[in-house]
Amino acid sequence: MKKYLIILLILSMCGGATESNSAPSEKDIIISNDSMPENQKEAKEDFQESQENNTQTAPPLPSVNFDIVEIYNTKLISDICEDATQIETTSQECLLQYRDNLEIVFGYAEELKMYMDNLNQYFNDYPSAFTEEYENLYEFVNNKFAEVPKTYGEVADMYLKRFGNYQYSQSVSSPFVDDEVLTVFATEDLAQKTIDTTIQYTNEAYSLWMGDDYYGKTQAKAIYLMITGADLEAGEKTNREYCEHLKQKQYPVADWCNLDTYENYVLNGGAGINSSGPVEGFYFMVMAPRGNVLDQGYKTMTYHEVFHIYQMSNIFSSDYEEVDSKSGRRSGDDSNSDVAWWGEGNADFFAALYTKDLNNFKEEMKWALEGNGPFSMPRKTQFFENGQKLYNISWSQGATVDLAYRIGSWFTAYLVHQNGEQSIYDFWETVDKDNFSNTFINVFGKDYKSYIDEFENWLQLPNSELYKILDPIYKSKIK
Repeated sequence: MKKYLIILLILSMCGGATESNSAPSEKDIIISNDSMPENQKEAKEDFQESQENNTQTAPPLPSVNFDIVEIYNTKLISDICEDATQIETTSQECLLQYRDNLEIVFGYAEELKMYMDNLNQYFNDYPSAFTEEYENLYEFVNNKFAEVPKTYGEVADMYLKRFGNYQYSQSVSSPFVDDEVLTVFATEDLAQKTIDTTIQYTNEAYSLWMGDDYYGKTQAKAIYLMITGADLEAGEKTNREYCEHLKQKQYPVADWCNLDTYENYVLNGGAGINSSGPVEGFYFMVMAPRGNVLDQGYKTMTYHEVFHIYQMSNIFSSDYEEVDSKSGRRSGDDSNSDVAWWGEGNADFFAALYTKDLNNFKEEMKWALEGNGPFSMPRKTQFFENGQKLYNISWSQGATVDLAYRIGSWFTAYLVHQNGEQSIYDFWETVDKDNFSNTFINVFGKDYKSYIDEFENWLQLPNSELYKILDPIYKSKIK
């Protein structure tokens, strides 16, 4: 006999996708829309056909020690303010209560799923036991309860938008389940010195930007550092160990862990952050010192990636899109395009500022303008030749995104020269309470597009004039 009732409950609040993980889409929250009467009729017919040969006595029905309908009606109807569902206008107290009660109700999801699975099996074996009482239960779960995760997300986002930083409550805990700051996964083909040096650089950068108390300190942990060499087989093994670690920690995204992340790094080198920390509860940082090369550039690259962790740690959100938006990745004219100028420009600038002496810092910034990089002409010339606004350069443009990194680092230098180094930290440590555009205005005094217009006019000065800001910036470092 075919099973005729299917219940699917999504036990994760997450959505969206990162480079390494694909979370369930909104359609996955749909619960079976099969018609109950038709299914029940089919099941009863099957039952009648088998009655002559079936003399088995039905066992007791599965049960649970809670009434989900009563809990729902109490927490989301009786115990909330009359206007709580008017989330744009209700008071902070009422909205907070509504949000927390939604969390409480959703907290029963796992037990409810087990119960419904048991009922499915029972009614598959004993369809005549499917009464109106259970038909009503299935209808409730498939409709009202199925809306709880979506409603919770909307309410939580509205609370954050209206009243500031969302603090995880007892019912739905922070995604950061691992309090260990750094966990290392290193391939066996690497020299121990390479591993030790990478860890040293990572710890140094962490102490620099996240060692002291700051807004995002509670999310400055669970850094999963994978260090790859030049051996593909060793990389695959280490990548698998990382994915197994996610399963052991019971991260919701463990089921979508990418077992092939290592390939690009082993073959091409480089570095990157391959997870959305605020959403997923950890930062998957990969460093790829092919050939065990540990020059000054490798140190700068490590600091660059750790600065990204500092940036993300200041954003408290369970939504991938919101994290990207607050990080400035959606600040181009096309809001559907991921742009690099702000996050990467910041990371490039601060990594150079804190890993090099004055002369090498100046050389690094000079190289960002005068070096060709992937182009046939100096980057500054290429930038003006392209005629594209800095905030519109996206990762989808291939090698052109290099300009967002390098010219973006000069824009950060320009801001630091005019507003001080602390202003950049002020931006990151307040953006969670507002949106990207408003925070930029609040910190820097004008909107980012106007500021970039001003910067691009200044950038047309002779390079010798531009370099004059570098000495004062370096000599006034605050860390």
